[in-house]
Amino acid sequence: MNKIYAITTNDKYEYTALIKEATGQLNEYFNGERKVFDLFLDLTGTSFQIKVWQELLKILYGETKSYKDVGINNSKAC
Repeated sequence: MNKIYAITTNDKYEYTALIKEATGQLNEYFNGERKVFDLFLDLTGTSFQIKVWQELLKILYGETKSYKDVGINNSKAC
């Protein structure tokens, strides 16, 4: 397995303040300096997608969850 050392963006994309903040937080995470992210997330999607994303946000640092665990009791999800 390869280790991620840094996150960068391609120059052809606009380097917005949000991308800069996300990049910084990801680098801190992969350097072991951050355990919680505090970015604004626009959770736009179906009601099922939003429920899943909300469940994903509850997973704490060091925890793992299977796809089934996050499936929100939807038999079609697995």
